Amino acid sequence: MLVVSFVLGFMARGAGRGSAPMTPEAVHACLAGMTAAQWAGVDAEIEAGQTIGAIRLLRKASGIGLKDARMAVEARLRQRVVN
Repeated sequence: MLVVSFVLGFMARGAGRGSAPMTPEAVHACLAGMTAAQWAGVDAEIEAGQTIGAIRLLRKASGIGLKDARMAVEARLRQRVVN
């Protein structure tokens, strides 16, 4: 049963390394679909200096990949420094 759950979950989220990268438009759509509460959680992690935690939350909330989430968190961090 556990193996079946693992395989189905693996198939549902994609093969990982072999899956096609998301287009910038798709990433933007995923980020635009996040709620204010989800962004507040990401911002709280950033304010606490927990960049990895912010990336983890962003990936979980939006479904985007690691590289795109890292770039989004870094951009949000830069935006906070400027403001």
